[in-house]
Amino acid sequence: MRKAVVLVGLMSVVLGLGREAFGNNRTDDPLGIAVSPQTLILGVEQSGRVTVHTAIAGSVVDRATVALNGIPASSTWVDLRGNLVAGFGEADVKAIVEPDEATLTLTGNRLDGTPFAGSDTVRVIEASSESEIVAALEESSCGSGVAPPLASMLAVLGVSALVRRRP
Repeated sequence: MRKAVVLVGLMSVVLGLGREAFGNNRTDDPLGIAVSPQTLILGVEQSGRVTVHTAIAGSVVDRATVALNGIPASSTWVDLRGNLVAGFGEADVKAIVEPDEATLTLTGNRLDGTPFAGSDTVRVIEASSESEIVAALEESSCGSGVAPPLASMLAVLGVSALVRRRP
């Protein structure tokens, strides 16, 4: 029974995170720019990559021109809707931001040479302990309150470290 409850809880979290990551509903930008993660924790490796989702058709973009605050995309692809998604090195992005927040601007050109740009604002924190990291994730607006249930479920499973510290 416990496994079933945990499985249902984890599925709810995954569906909630998917809605946030792919729904382009975290930003007021007309190009649908949405940066993930929405909270960057300096001094901690979160996933190794910062991902930017857009509402721009990937088929009309010159992918070689895509950059985030001047950082060239390390990879680009299209999502299930055909929209451009770009990946950037987490360390590169964290090197140009400072607490408490940063506006990240995705730029590039369409195949016809027309430039585009769109921005999203992310939270930036400097965490010095695991408890500060957990508190920051619990306060994060990413996922509309998904982080606290996720932290609770991980605690039930005996998982205390949500991220890995860099050496």
